[in-house]
Amino acid sequence: MKNIKNNFKCTSLGRLILYVFLILFFKEIHAQTGPGGVGRNDGTSDLIIWYRPGNGISTTGVLVDSWANSAGVVAFDMSETAGQRPTLVTGVINGYNEVSFNGSNRLRTGLTLTTSNFITNQASSYVVSRAGNTTQTSSVYTTDPLVSNTRFQAHIPWANRVYFDIGRCCGAAARIQVGGLTGLGNYSIFSYDANPSTGKQLYRNQTLLQDRANTSTYNSHASQRFNLGGNSSGVSGFVGDIAEIAIYKVKRTIVERIIIDNYLAAKYNQVLTANDFYNEDTSGGNFDHKVAGIGQAIDGTNHTNSQGTGIVKIEAPSDLQNNEYLFWGEDQINSNYTFSTVAPANKRYRVNTKWRVSETGDVGTVTFSINETDVDFSGVPVGIFKLVRSTVSDFSTIVEEYDLALSGGTYSAAVSFDDNDYFTLEMVPTVDLSITKTVDKALPKVGDVIIFTLSLTNNGPQDATGVIIRDKLPSGLTYESGSSSILTGTYDDTSGDWTIGVPVIAGDPPITIQIGARVTSSGIITNTSQVISINQEDIDSTPGNDK
Repeated sequence: MKNIKNNFKCTSLGRLILYVFLILFFKEIHAQTGPGGVGRNDGTSDLIIWYRPGNGISTTGVLVDSWANSAGVVAFDMSETAGQRPTLVTGVINGYNEVSFNGSNRLRTGLTLTTSNFITNQASSYVVSRAGNTTQTSSVYTTDPLVSNTRFQAHIPWANRVYFDIGRCCGAAARIQVGGLTGLGNYSIFSYDANPSTGKQLYRNQTLLQDRANTSTYNSHASQRFNLGGNSSGVSGFVGDIAEIAIYKVKRTIVERIIIDNYLAAKYNQVLTANDFYNEDTSGGNFDHKVAGIGQAIDGTNHTNSQGTGIVKIEAPSDLQNNEYLFWGEDQINSNYTFSTVAPANKRYRVNTKWRVSETGDVGTVTFSINETDVDFSGVPVGIFKLVRSTVSDFSTIVEEYDLALSGGTYSAAVSFDDNDYFTLEMVPTVDLSITKTVDKALPKVGDVIIFTLSLTNNGPQDATGVIIRDKLPSGLTYESGSSSILTGTYDDTSGDWTIGVPVIAGDPPITIQIGARVTSSGIITNTSQVISINQEDIDSTPGNDK
């Protein structure tokens, strides 16, 4: 805080030379909102199917009537009736829901899928599921699994039969043992790629299970349907639970598969056997939610624009190299992004969510942005909107702050993160206070009474509250109450504190005080005024810093 000082000298001739200083102080590219920030969920990208456990499920009791497609392609909205309906089980996997199938139920689309909205000659898919028995062979079918030429040939055509070998994986010779049983009785992340030139690859938790040449024919038909659960005429369906499914009609790159799997692993508390680049879900708090990432794989493929299911979008890394990644995730499963007042000393409003970062390598500076409409500013004073970065979860130590500039409905800033950083968002209400100070006598003598007039102005944008100005008379001056005029607030001549006591309204005329003082000695006398307390932050000063 800049002080206002009156320096003057009273000589043996009784002459006082007074210097009065006036000092002012206190002075896109579409976001990729698919899984992990890969693809868009607006119905216009390669992401065509996305069933999320907390989105778009309609139930009667616990029975699932319908499951809307979060990818935005309405042709893949699923439904069922009566005894065919599976069961919704809430909050069972890291706080998220699952849909449970008993072999005699399903969800499915209408017979409206064509080559324009379904798969042609390539695909990538991701399923988080577990089997309910030891001989399970499938979880996902299109239409009737007994009719081979209408099955989803482009996806997992192992022997032209199944999509996902969840329970009986990879043939009798390569079955995975889980808990002493053949089959996968606990949750796993299955990802699958199919492409005419690169063949078919099946992964479990980033471990490659099978890699086969493309020997199947990719058929397209006038009408198909997507059947989740596989129960159809003459054949029992899947027995087990499914949490999330995402299917793309174009094979994803290596870096995209890694990002999607890291998002799913954090969300559903799974452990990747390789390429586990986001570790804030397992250490230093549970930042499991709405994970997204950017990065560049060892083969040079990169993904540089991600938002995912949260509000934070990060893009355009300045120094992205092979095998470098930046991931971020939230600590709240369903944040409403509202604000609460933090410690009064901080004079700020902090959003009720915090994020944590995992960085592999150094991706450089990135562009950080959020949409203005994604944050609830209700009841929060206007001020400077900031991203605050810290090395500790309570933000008691701030590494750096970034002012977020608003343009076209989007707040953004160039930001640099470090591995294991915490960050959050704060609104900082601000004012711009200034003081002018004059004295009525330019050449006083010892024994004269002089009057200092202080005028306090607030240039906004907020009204200033809790304002205290300190003007403690120095040696050589003694307080004269009879010559003082305290029209607003109170003045303590011992401490020198002028407590305003009322809001200093932005844009209003100055608030003034007159302090009478008797000159008791000669020589150079310095009289200082400064704001020592305020409930807001000043745009260009710090209260009480004696500057």
